[in-house]
Amino acid sequence: MEQYIAARYEEEVHATSMRATRARNTKVQTESKRVKFFDFKGLMAPVFTAFKNNEEQSLEVQNIDRYAEWLKSNRISGVLVNGMSGEGPALGLSERMRNAEAWWEAAQKYELVMFLQVGGAPLPDVLVMADHAHDLGVHAVLCLPELFYKPTTIEQLVSYMRLVARRCAALPFFYYHLPLNTGVYLNMRDFCKLAEETIPNFYGIHFASNDLDDGEACLREGRVIILGNSRLLACGLLVGFESALMTVLNIRPDLGWAIWNAMLNNNLETARDTQMLLNNKISYYMGRSNEHGYIEAMKQWFDDEVRQGNGPGFFIGSARKFF
Repeated sequence: MEQYIAARYEEEVHATSMRATRARNTKVQTESKRVKFFDFKGLMAPVFTAFKNNEEQSLEVQNIDRYAEWLKSNRISGVLVNGMSGEGPALGLSERMRNAEAWWEAAQKYELVMFLQVGGAPLPDVLVMADHAHDLGVHAVLCLPELFYKPTTIEQLVSYMRLVARRCAALPFFYYHLPLNTGVYLNMRDFCKLAEETIPNFYGIHFASNDLDDGEACLREGRVIILGNSRLLACGLLVGFESALMTVLNIRPDLGWAIWNAMLNNNLETARDTQMLLNNKISYYMGRSNEHGYIEAMKQWFDDEVRQGNGPGFFIGSARKFF
C-alpha cells in the first residue's frame, strides 16, 4: 500500500511540496530516533474555525487571539487546529496554512499546547501540511486517515500514517481515530502496536470513538491516548484516560473542568451529575439542528452562550455550507 500511494502521487507531491526538499536532510536524521515529548495531561479544545459573512464564507482569523486567551483563562491547556470541529477537511490548503499560522502565534503567546491536524485532504496537500507543521514547530501533529481510498487493514493505515509522519519527523505524531465520520473501523490496540514498531515519532491517538473498551485497551505507559467523546468524559477518566480533547470545551469549559476536577477528587456523584447535565445540553442542541449536523449545532450553542454573556465575546458563526 505504501509503495502504491507513493507512486500514485509522486509527481503531484513534487509540484505542490517543494519545501519538503529543503528540510528533508534534517528530518531523515531525526527519524532514526524517538522524538522527546511531554506526557500531556489535561483538557484540550478542538477549536472552531470562523468564516466571514460573505458568499464565499472566506476564512476569518481576527478573533483567534481573544479565543485563545479565553480558553487559557478557563483552564484549557491546549488546542487542536484544523480538526473535524474546526472543519479542517472543508478548508483549502492556503486556508489551512493561514489558520495554523494564526493559531500558532496565539498558542505561543498564551502558552497553549498546539496540535495541528494535517489530514482529511488529498495526499499531496496532507504532505504539504505536514511540512508546514514541521516548519512552524508546533507541539504535535495529528492526522486523519485517507477519507476516499479508505484503509481496510491496520497495515494499510500504518503505511499511510508512516508516509505523513516522515514529513514531520521532528514532531510527535498522533492518529486521529474518528470512525463515525471517517468510516475507518479498525482495532486501535493492534494499530498502536504496529505504529510504534514502524513510525519512530508515533506517540498515540486521539480516540474519538464510542467504543471505550477499545480505547482502554490502548492505555499504557509511554503512550498518549487522548479521549475525544464529550459524553464519555467521566467514564473515560474512571478507566484511566488522563487527557481529553472535546468540542464542548470550546463552549462550556467550566462543565468539562467540573467533571475533571470531581473525578480527580473522587467525587463520583458530582462527576455523574455534571456529565448528565452536559449530555443533556448536547442532546438539546443536536435536536435543534438535526438537518445541519454536529458542527453547526455546536457552533449555534457557542453563539447562544455569547448572547447570554458567556464565552469569549464574539460570534463564531455558521459552519461552512456546501449545498
